[in-house]
Amino acid sequence: MLEIITTCAFGVEDLLEDELTALGLQSLVVVDGSVSGSGDWSAVWRANMGVRLGRRVLVQLGVWPASTLDELRAGAAELVTRDPIVAGLLDAEGTVGVYATCSDSKIDYAGAASKAALQGVLDAQRALTGECSLGVARDPELPLRLRIYKNQATLLLDTSGADLDDRPKRGPRPVRATMAAALAEVAGPRDVLFDPWPEESDAIQEWLDRAADRGPNVSRERWPFLGLPGHDADAFRVAWTASRGTGRGARVITTWEEAARVRGGLLLGCPPADWPEERWRELGVRLKKDLRGWRAVLLARGLGTGRGLRLRPKIRRQVRDGKLFGMILGLDLNEVPPARPHRSER
Repeated sequence: MLEIITTCAFGVEDLLEDELTALGLQSLVVVDGSVSGSGDWSAVWRANMGVRLGRRVLVQLGVWPASTLDELRAGAAELVTRDPIVAGLLDAEGTVGVYATCSDSKIDYAGAASKAALQGVLDAQRALTGECSLGVARDPELPLRLRIYKNQATLLLDTSGADLDDRPKRGPRPVRATMAAALAEVAGPRDVLFDPWPEESDAIQEWLDRAADRGPNVSRERWPFLGLPGHDADAFRVAWTASRGTGRGARVITTWEEAARVRGGLLLGCPPADWPEERWRELGVRLKKDLRGWRAVLLARGLGTGRGLRLRPKIRRQVRDGKLFGMILGLDLNEVPPARPHRSER
């Protein structure tokens, strides 16, 4: 069994755990910013094509102590030399590259760490076969990730190759696709959808993909694992077909006026990041007035943003995604009591 690590934004790890369980991964363990588990290569394929909240899917190759660059290089070489499975994966075909991160360790320069680990891999390839891969810094066919933490090195195979929230055939949005997927996961099922701010995120599309059980990355054509030795193309085709989905959809409406004529829909979206408190207050009034019986799931970006809503959400989930700090707010508008008035209003 492979040890599989799926990275994610902070605050959505439990949601990602549920996704990976549904995709067939086992023995899941949640830590800040990732979920690890076990599975075979078909689990790796399913995770890459089907996960909505994950950023990258990594397969752990080995761990060793590394307090110096020499130790790092020797440990990488020993890993490939002694482990025939790793040696088979890291054969001399194609290009290979290492991207390193360092924290709380004597080795504190990621660039030097990347070069040392790569050199160790190439040394081992030469020792085993007399040949070695071409080492490249950008867009390698075989991308490796190196984590050095507290003088311990972990080498991982990046089976995604590029961020999974870079959805095929979609334009860029201020809010990344994985965070929009978190909104969809919190929202749950409804028959009518409305996003007043479609220029901010693809929240509606993420919800539709989820409802249809359609993998968000099933249209991606390039995966690093396709070129691995022993890759089972027929089994992958079966996994790809299963990820295409056949499930339900929903009615999508586009205006507040249309939404006010419907009862029981889902408002899903990300208000602009620069909204002042008075705009949030206006939104709260409009939600109570026009959307009785609806559910609203919103991403409030920025610390303290969204307090002007003056409603008490049933769900408050703090999230962090790179530079984005925010709160996912979930409200059932036929059940929401008014918030306590501010001190200035008492």
